Amino acid sequence: MCLPYGGYEAGAAELLSNSFNRYTYRAFIFVPFCPEGGAWGRIPGAASRAPLVYETICALHEPGIDIKRRYVTGVSRGGYGTWEFICNSPGLSAAAVPVCGAGNPKLASKIVNMPTWAFHGANDEMCRSVARGI
Repeated sequence: MCLPYGGYEAGAAELLSNSFNRYTYRAFIFVPFCPEGGAWGRIPGAASRAPLVYETICALHEPGIDIKRRYVTGVSRGGYGTWEFICNSPGLSAAAVPVCGAGNPKLASKIVNMPTWAFHGANDEMCRSVARGI
């Protein structure tokens, strides 16, 4: 699952779906739509799209989808969503790659065994804006 910053902007999904990677690394890629004013959770003033995404992921019963190999990633607003998904539903994903964004430190004990490769930088305007509002 690649959570976009907004709309369908998900660089990881674009990379994973190029010709070489589609052939080499067979995968189902889920990129939920994030309308303007929407978010994946924990962004003040933004409507959370997380419940709809949870419902969709749980309803996917396509042959070939290994539920033990579901991964989640996102950048900025999608990074917030990545933390949101793994902390609030730790059994939904096998691993996570949040890029920017932040999670709720009070929920960290839920993901101590979750393989996570996290990145963050000071130049993410979304993160600076949210930090000022918290």
